[in-house]
Amino acid sequence: MKVAVVQLAYADDEPLAARRERVLELVRMQSGHDLVILPELWGPTGFDYSRWEASAEDLDGPSVQAFAAVAGEIGAIVHLGSIIERLPEAGVDGRRLANTCLLYTSDAADE
Repeated sequence: MKVAVVQLAYADDEPLAARRERVLELVRMQSGHDLVILPELWGPTGFDYSRWEASAEDLDGPSVQAFAAVAGEIGAIVHLGSIIERLPEAGVDGRRLANTCLLYTSDAADE
């Protein structure tokens, strides 16, 4: 199994959409690998909790759709790291945000 672990740098003022496109390109560059792994919380500015509400996504949001598609494009399993998921209802802690990890197979875009 050929594995790529992608680490990336970013500025907190980089818009999420621009960062997503840059990271998608980094994942595309890993074509030929069987598994591509991204770091936790790369999208919503890492551990700057004050920005999480604004960058939260549903599980059918733009990051989820884009990375499911890129997994199919390159024929690899892609571990998205994690996103801040906007929950449909509050969890047991009363909050509506979750640090959610997602894993896509190469046929994820077909599901």
